[in-house]
Amino acid sequence: MDYDRNSTTCTKKSCDLAEEVRRSNNARAKMMGYEKYDMFIINPIFGTGLHYNNANELQYYAKGVTLRENISSSSSSNGECWPEKYPLHKAAHDNNVDDIRSNILI
Repeated sequence: MDYDRNSTTCTKKSCDLAEEVRRSNNARAKMMGYEKYDMFIINPIFGTGLHYNNANELQYYAKGVTLRENISSSSSSNGECWPEKYPLHKAAHDNNVDDIRSNILI
């Protein structure tokens, strides 16, 4: 059996490719039958690196409100001052190491 090894491998590769294409087409046809859809559409933005921006993004009531405004409104409603309620936090805010140590030891 004398044959050209290169021509056989090239033919074999093209046959394998044709077989893979045939199997892929058969699988796609079965999938279309099972899922009952008529067409397959690929999202053109997928894989491009572009960011999706939802125009209908929900606006939350607290968006843009700073923490300081939130604390002042809550402390004024109940009548307590936050330094009295949280003395350790007040000492840390003022960088008072002695008060921090005394509050931790209590």
